[in-house]
Amino acid sequence: MPKYVAPKGTHDILPAGRDRLNWADDITKWHWLESVVRDVTRLYGYEEVRTPTFEQTDLFHRAVGEGTDIVTKE
Repeated sequence: MPKYVAPKGTHDILPAGRDRLNWADDITKWHWLESVVRDVTRLYGYEEVRTPTFEQTDLFHRAVGEGTDIVTKE
């Protein structure tokens, strides 16, 4: 088993030319899509907000309980 495994329901997006399943796995296409969305949303006055990538375990304790897999395994 690999040392690092992507969380269930996720996968890595790789640079162009790497083995990938479909066009959505090519990071250059994601960069293009993100720039289009960023430009259009700016036209309508929206600004970017960056939220945390990780949350404290207390959040999950309150939301789903202490004994669930989401708290104990992750």
